[in-house]
Amino acid sequence: DKTVGTSDFLALFIWLDAGSDFNSSTDSLGQQSGTFEFANIKLEAGSVATPFVVPTFADELRKCQRYLQVFGGNTAYETLSVSYPATSTTSCPAMIVLKNAMRVTPSLIAPTSYTNFGLSDGNVLTPLSVNPSISSTNSSFNTVILSCNVASGLTIARPYVLYTNNQITDKLILSAEL
Repeated sequence: DKTVGTSDFLALFIWLDAGSDFNSSTDSLGQQSGTFEFANIKLEAGSVATPFVVPTFADELRKCQRYLQVFGGNTAYETLSVSYPATSTTSCPAMIVLKNAMRVTPSLIAPTSYTNFGLSDGNVLTPLSVNPSISSTNSSFNTVILSCNVASGLTIARPYVLYTNNQITDKLILSAEL
């Protein structure tokens, strides 16, 4: 057992290649080559080691999506939101249902080009005229409401869906970083 004080610290060095300058630190490890793989390593407090539990991919993905979620980037003309009615001929909210709850209401990382996104009523895809923004009053940990604007052409109260245009690289990124 080791009692750690305010001026103490723990350091773990794993030398995979050392060269002659570090002979004294590595017991003459020297130059190495090859593939090194590490698995099931953990550090925990206390004198009793608990079993190592390998997290599932789904659990790790869910933990990551608490901080960052990406929508789009899979196919051309990808649906990003559920349908929502237009509030004017130039404005329509877009509700994005999050894949997993985020740790706080996220912020939107601005897309490279807002013209790569549009609103569609099922017949016509109208490109956005400015970058969408998050409506902080209606968004939550589970859903995000984007304020989307077009030059003209929407019908008030008609439902629209936010789509990507014909570029597979079009993405909306939501961030809840610390």
